[in-house]
Amino acid sequence: MHAALVGLFLLRYIALSACEISIVRVHKNHIFFFFKEIMPSNFNNISVLVALSDRSITRMLVGSLKALNFGRADHADNGEAAFDRFCHHEHSIVVTDNLLGLGEIQPLIPQIRNKDGVSPNPLVPVLLNCSQDDSVNAQTFRTSGVTDLLLSPFSVDDIRTRISYILDNFPEHKDRDAPSQPIPKAKKAAGAETSEDEQELVKSLLTHYMQHHETVLQKLKFAQDATLQSINEVRDVGEELQNRDNTNLHEFSRFEKMWEEIIALFLEGGLAEDDIFAIEDMITNIPPDIKKHYNQLTQQDKSFLTLLEAMNHDAYRKARDVAIQVQDAPNPMTGMTKEEYEATGDNDNEGDDVSSIEAPENLEDKVEKVGGATFIFRSPKS
Repeated sequence: MHAALVGLFLLRYIALSACEISIVRVHKNHIFFFFKEIMPSNFNNISVLVALSDRSITRMLVGSLKALNFGRADHADNGEAAFDRFCHHEHSIVVTDNLLGLGEIQPLIPQIRNKDGVSPNPLVPVLLNCSQDDSVNAQTFRTSGVTDLLLSPFSVDDIRTRISYILDNFPEHKDRDAPSQPIPKAKKAAGAETSEDEQELVKSLLTHYMQHHETVLQKLKFAQDATLQSINEVRDVGEELQNRDNTNLHEFSRFEKMWEEIIALFLEGGLAEDDIFAIEDMITNIPPDIKKHYNQLTQQDKSFLTLLEAMNHDAYRKARDVAIQVQDAPNPMTGMTKEEYEATGDNDNEGDDVSSIEAPENLEDKVEKVGGATFIFRSPKS
């Protein structure tokens, strides 16, 4: 790709081929492309009902789920409206919290679980969001019909992973036994002293995901335009420019195709936060001949610069650190760690020494020199 990547060890980047996303890792002077099925395809037929006590978080979460390519994401601002939507639309999972009630009527979850009532699906999985203080009520939540618990603050990737785990393991709600070992009360994470603090951190995380998604999409479009300008420049100048290091039509054309397909993936929706950061890193390290046009385009677009200024990176980093601390601890209802939740859908061998990984029988490696580095494109056999 370019000299800046050579020598980096197990650095993750994103590339795209045949509508599949691949994790790119660098080992010594070899860049490996591992193709895997795009996760969002699993959510195309998934319908989520979001009913949280905080209206702004409800709407942010619905927007995030739509960006994650969920087939349908309904929302309601109170328990009565939530149950009405639940009765009139088919939902794969319900996301709610322990503050959402129906006044003098029964709370939402008992109404959903009432097999003798009008509930259309008493066995629908229910993911309950609660504060760290309320985690002591995990046993009560379990017996009241909650399928799993998600503490605040949480990121978009956290709820994505949890929903994926629930739908893979509990497509229909089942009563779950308490963990065999008592779970110690979670320590209050620094930076989230009250439930209100936790809510503000969730807002920061959800807001950043949507803003980051939009800014990286704009960066991709700038990179695509910059690549086209570089291609035209090569064609105009001719052989002299084509013979320069790291600059040739073949490399630029590969980038042009890659931008086109990644942009299509963004528009389709479904990228996790880690994927977006990896793509942004890749844009940052584009070849110098493309980068000069890219910098000119970004500096000339005032709306893009305004979008960048609106992002509160400090608030996001603070919220992310607290969320990591909370989510890394054993879940107070199930006893599972974040790694255990992720293990059900994360089999990309991250962290392996890729230089020793041989292609499976259904894949083949194609070695190609591009821009001073050796690319090993691992893809399905033709």
